Amino acid sequence: MPQQKLYVLLVAVDEYHEDSFRVGDLEGCVNDIEAVETLLKKYYKSLKPRIIKLTNAQATYQNVVEYFQTHLIAHADENTTLLFWFSGHGSRQNTDPMFYKLSPEQKDETLVCHDSRAVANGQMWGQDLADKELAVLIDLAAQKGAEVVTVFDCCHSGSITREGEERPGTSLAVSSFTRQVADRSTFNRSSTTRNQYLQGYYQKHRLATVPEGCHIALSGCQKNETSKECLIDGQKRGIFSYYLQKVLQSNPGISYAHLFEQVKTHVARHQFRTPQTPNFKEADYFNTHRSFLAAQATKSQAIPFEVKYDTYSKEWKIQMGASQGLPQSNQPIHFAIYDNPQLNKKPIAYAAATSVGMLSSGLKLKKGKLKPQKEYWGILLSIPNTALKVNFEGNSWAESRLTKQQAKNGAINFALDATLPHDYKAKFERNKWYLLKNEEELFKENLVGRFVNKLDQIGRWHMFLNNLNNQTHLPAHIFDLTIQGKDTSQKINVNTTRQKGRFKCIPNHTREPQKMWATPYEVVAQNPLSYPVFFTLLYFSPFYGIQVYYNEPVEANSGLFKLIDHKSFNPRDRDQVTSYLQLIVSTQKLQDHFFSQPDVIRDEVRFSEEADEQILRPDDWCTITLEVKLHKA
Repeated sequence: MPQQKLYVLLVAVDEYHEDSFRVGDLEGCVNDIEAVETLLKKYYKSLKPRIIKLTNAQATYQNVVEYFQTHLIAHADENTTLLFWFSGHGSRQNTDPMFYKLSPEQKDETLVCHDSRAVANGQMWGQDLADKELAVLIDLAAQKGAEVVTVFDCCHSGSITREGEERPGTSLAVSSFTRQVADRSTFNRSSTTRNQYLQGYYQKHRLATVPEGCHIALSGCQKNETSKECLIDGQKRGIFSYYLQKVLQSNPGISYAHLFEQVKTHVARHQFRTPQTPNFKEADYFNTHRSFLAAQATKSQAIPFEVKYDTYSKEWKIQMGASQGLPQSNQPIHFAIYDNPQLNKKPIAYAAATSVGMLSSGLKLKKGKLKPQKEYWGILLSIPNTALKVNFEGNSWAESRLTKQQAKNGAINFALDATLPHDYKAKFERNKWYLLKNEEELFKENLVGRFVNKLDQIGRWHMFLNNLNNQTHLPAHIFDLTIQGKDTSQKINVNTTRQKGRFKCIPNHTREPQKMWATPYEVVAQNPLSYPVFFTLLYFSPFYGIQVYYNEPVEANSGLFKLIDHKSFNPRDRDQVTSYLQLIVSTQKLQDHFFSQPDVIRDEVRFSEEADEQILRPDDWCTITLEVKLHKA
């Protein structure tokens, strides 16, 4: 197997161009990437990281783009991981009118390079690096098969504040300055045009949508928040970068999903005047269960979640809920409680869930004692009523080996069952492991560990697809979820929590064979409630992948609006295929990585693709699911 390679581009700007208009200097950005460089050389030396650093005057717009192309994209292949890390100011600017339908706020989110917004003779010649440009660069690298990881310790909102505030019991000290970068449009009201993005890339390639290559973006805050810069351990640092590196030092092989939970918890412990909530977002089936930078699938072992005492509800709570895979159940859901996230000691207590919310669940201690003033970590031990029941065919030795491997991997999303016949069957024959559905082979594996991991992912797919909140106060029909063809009169209005529909795919014989049956569609919905909610639209592929199509807050009384309008259904060489679209309506923000997973069954076919007075409960949610049978007209 070829050695995995790591190419890294680290960019930090503390000192901005003397002619940059209304852009203040920072102090901790260079410290951030110097610490990253040390981390990579010490803990990831087996990947032989090839690192280029651009700091201060080196980090011009032209240099950042050029080195992204020559150092990252040029070396991209299936055996390469690419890391792009930016620490500095972030901001916004008016977007090209072509992208208004994709961005209701009509804004680009931008990185402020060293010479961004520089002015000469009354004209602003220095430009920000826009998200539309980064999307192209990332996509070019992803198309070559590379694992693309991006980290942004900056703000992506109208003003950037990197400030510190003292909190007793922490190593933070008060920062003596506040840095703000205004939206570029406040002093330059013209919109960015297509010919300005990467020297006219969109215009040259006739792109009408923003490309979305497979990658993960680790950001220091939500797009409407600020990233903070503080005095930590005697030097200025970005709070997000600091804790990201601390967690990686303690566990370099940690998965992206596990990494997010720990970093989010560390950042949340610091109390600032304005919130900072880290945000991990992946695109195009990026596998968040891989270990950080190593481009390997980690074992499907349990992820620890923070456990702490809630003084308001007077109960223990674990920061794990339906969005992380807990089902609504009348039977006990059991957890083991540890005093550290490394789980390197025996559990100190055991508990069972008393309620399941979207982001957290109430716990009742069954064994052991916990101190309300301390924080703990819990892992899930078992799920009742597992969504995936599997029959087994083979000898007793093979069944025992499969069961032991399941326990070793912490795979809890499927269960072997011999009491009833089921659609799925695991079979051991001629030293290979097979999974069949209705007697049709889905996949086979030589190694039992890989077989168990795939089975667990399929179980996870079923669990999310079928997870309902029976105690919700949110009626599904009022959100008016509708899927409608763009070139046809087809329309499916989803007015129940679970509905089936059929969608005819019309051939266009002027296109190449692979795209001949692609039929564009759009998804619309509304929020008629008197308070804002969050919409998360999921696509469940026939190959057991889950992709997040939309994940944004929706204002009260929004009226009908488009969640997506640049997708198409495409049955390719099949006469009929079944996919699912699910809208989750919740009162709390959800993270993409809670749901996303790559296709379990490898197949080049993609059936959904880019087309050329009410009671407000603190944690309420509902799901609205459409089963779509695609068939050729």
